[in-house]
Formats: sequence, structure tokens, C-alpha cells
Amino acid sequence: MGGGGADVGGGPVVGEKQPKPPVTDDNSRLLALSVGAVAGSQLGGNVGRQLTGTDRARMQESTQRALETGTSGEAVFWNNADSGNSGSTTPQARFTTSGGTTCREFQQSITVGGENATAYGTACRQPDGRWMVVSG
Repeated sequence: MGGGGADVGGGPVVGEKQPKPPVTDDNSRLLALSVGAVAGSQLGGNVGRQLTGTDRARMQESTQRALETGTSGEAVFWNNADSGNSGSTTPQARFTTSGGTTCREFQQSITVGGENATAYGTACRQPDGRWMVVSG
């Protein structure tokens, strides 16, 4: 998934980054901060800002599921019938950093109000099992 700009799929360079320490003990808040940063800043700016709280919760849950148990290259979908918004997270193969941390690159796509946006990121599994976005 290599490339430039928002695409952080730089393989070895990204893989060498050490994850930042968790900022909270609350799993959902940690993932919300991490995925929210990707959604708000990378997923089309205005499109990402239009996600409802329920949209973000569903996106976060599907992202955690995709990273933890998803098959590489297969999207894990979410939708919110109330807002009409939807999206998916597509994980890539797991890799291990030089420090021994398990990470995955992923693609996140959303559709909000008929507008589509896509972003790429890398998340690493924390010792307690949570996935934290380390770039994206």
C-alpha cells in the first residue's frame, strides 16, 4: 500500500516506528481518539467531520474487529441506517516491528451524504490487546 501524502503504507519505514503509549485506560476512548484522528483529518476533512457519534462508534468497532480478526484484503463494513452513513476498514497483513510490536496497515473508507473519502493508516497492537493508530 505504498505511496505518498495521506497514504502511510510505507512498509519498513512505518514498521520501524514505535507506537506511542496509550493515553487512557478506556479502550473505546483510545480507539476513538486514534480512529477519530484518521477520520477527521484524513477522510476528506469535511466528510469526516460530518460523522455522527453513532457513526464514529460503529466505525471504531468495525476497525477494531478488522485489525484484530480481519482477513488481509477483506473489508469489514459498518453502516448507520439513521444517518445513512457507512464505511469499511480493510486490514492488510500483520507485520512485526524491530521492537517486536505487531502492526497492520489498513484502508478506511466512508460515505457521508453521498460523498466518499478514503484514508490509509497503520495501527499497532498494544500489550493489553488494544489497537492504536500510530500513523495515518
